[in-house]
Amino acid sequence: MRFLESTLPSDLDSLTIVPLGDFHIGDPLHDGPGLTRAIAWIAERPNAYAVLLGDYCNFVTKSSKGEIFNQMEPQEQKKRAIADLAPLKGRVLAVCAGNHDLRIYRETGLKPAEDIAVSLDAPYVEDGTLIWLRFGRYKGRQRSYHIYATHGWAGGKQAGNKLNNLVGISGHVDADVYLLGHGHVVTPFKKLRVRIDERAGRVRYDTQAFLSCASFLGWGGYAERGGYPPGARGLPRVILEAKKRDMEVTM
Repeated sequence: MRFLESTLPSDLDSLTIVPLGDFHIGDPLHDGPGLTRAIAWIAERPNAYAVLLGDYCNFVTKSSKGEIFNQMEPQEQKKRAIADLAPLKGRVLAVCAGNHDLRIYRETGLKPAEDIAVSLDAPYVEDGTLIWLRFGRYKGRQRSYHIYATHGWAGGKQAGNKLNNLVGISGHVDADVYLLGHGHVVTPFKKLRVRIDERAGRVRYDTQAFLSCASFLGWGGYAERGGYPPGARGLPRVILEAKKRDMEVTM
């Protein structure tokens, strides 16, 4: 896990965090227009920032699943990803590697997700990251939230399995916001965690937000033949407040 600190402007009263990943650029079913709209939505809002969750390119190889002869050349896939994401330079908190990105590293030693991170002037994360985020101003100091993000892992075909993966992270990582990719299912929701507030001498109920990102891939090919459901669309996001400790999830 990589620990990151991110300090954003003090004049922000709220901050919108958008998990973005599973583009699968290079696959014939890649939804380019949908990705363009999502990137533009973030770029047009000064208080919106993205956390990128991996699988930016499809990168099918001879030893992997997928159709190697029905895709854009891998180098062109990476170029397209860098060009598409360029409007978000300076607005990305972390760039996580996905399993499609790491398969190229295992076979060639190259790290295309790291190249994408460099192009965005953003930190590269190979496994997962815990981000100490500070912004705005409250009682003379900046408000802080903790965000855990990782690409994710296999969870079966049912949405319930993928939800369990997302919520399960909170059993061993303490954070306010949890971001997960890989599952191609949109799941923004909140729950409460009960703690003792030693300073106030009372029980405290802290809100935690859980979001998994949408995919930008149509249905067919490997997914259809394997009995996987179509990937969900949408733009899940969490809105963090500075004046009070509060958050809302939406899509």
